[in-house]
Amino acid sequence: MSAFLLHEPNVVFNHIPKTGGLSIRRGAFAGNTSKAHHLAWPESWPKDRSFSIVRDPVDRFKSGWANKAPNLSFWQVIEHLDKPINSWPEQHPTDIGVNIRHHLLPQTSPQYRLRQVGFIGCYETLDESFAAMCQEFGINPVPALPKLNKSFRDPAKENLTEFQKRVLREFYHADYDFLGSLTLDPWQANPLL
Repeated sequence: MSAFLLHEPNVVFNHIPKTGGLSIRRGAFAGNTSKAHHLAWPESWPKDRSFSIVRDPVDRFKSGWANKAPNLSFWQVIEHLDKPINSWPEQHPTDIGVNIRHHLLPQTSPQYRLRQVGFIGCYETLDESFAAMCQEFGINPVPALPKLNKSFRDPAKENLTEFQKRVLREFYHADYDFLGSLTLDPWQANPLL
């Protein structure tokens, strides 16, 4: 997990990897953030002003695979995801398995603290979600939202077999259950709260 306090406007961004977070914190709010690597946010951070962005799990997997493990096969990546989580990349920055787990765990995993945020936007409607978040928290004018760190899409990683898709749908079943509970609004109150 990585949570960031956006100092101005005093909002917590709970960054789930591979959901457009760099565009938010290094683009729209560059130089205006503090980071926390904790299971709980620091006491001084606002509890009622927080947001996350979520993404279709299979699309997120393909993006993370292409970005973080381009030389590994689908099954090698899955093998790393099945291992226990004992650390995060900051503790073992060269451990590919740790890096894969950090970037590709289900978004509903406790490590990402999705249940703590008040509002959730969707990567698939990122511009609309971001604008609605700014409106919700009184951020005016809306900062520009550049597209940073877009993963190179490897065609070999785009065309998964039906069996591979089934494996991913099973692995990410909690994410799909959660995403199914979201409305079509680009930004909304967290249904988990």
